[in-house]
Amino acid sequence: MLQAIVNAFGECEIEQRGNWVSLNTDYIKKESSSFHEDLAEGKKAEYALCNIIKQKYPKAFVREGYCKGYDLSVPEIGKTIEVKQDKKSNHTGNIVIEVEMPVGTPSALLTTTADFWAFYDGECFMWWKPEDLKKLIEPMRAVEFVGNGDTTRKKAYLVKKHIIKDKAIKLTEYKD
Repeated sequence: MLQAIVNAFGECEIEQRGNWVSLNTDYIKKESSSFHEDLAEGKKAEYALCNIIKQKYPKAFVREGYCKGYDLSVPEIGKTIEVKQDKKSNHTGNIVIEVEMPVGTPSALLTTTADFWAFYDGECFMWWKPEDLKKLIEPMRAVEFVGNGDTTRKKAYLVKKHIIKDKAIKLTEYKD
């Protein structure tokens, strides 16, 4: 869509995170690259966790393509897992828990069908049940922002990483 705007109107400026930036072909390539890099990192985390799970449950597998409900399936026990990679939490101190994208459209935590969520920060997987995450964020205030590589605003909760880690039902160490 951004490329269509540039093609129709030429280079222009858009507001991004409160700043005006030049909308041009270089910008579009950079944003697209960021999205694909984040996607690749997320897939890497999914496969890492799947390989750990396969040590006990060899039939575990990663769902291929875009799957809204969950990322991993463990047929032997009939459980599913959503993996959320958030290495940026090592710098911000917060884990992002998305609930709407675009704003007004339920997503992520509000639409998951997974039995477990596993947050990965580059050092360990922090396991949660989605219903417990919902209870955790209930009294908190959501924020709205456009994430790197995204083109629309999302609504999410920024939860202190130490809370996610300390209250997790399980921690699985793994350094990539």
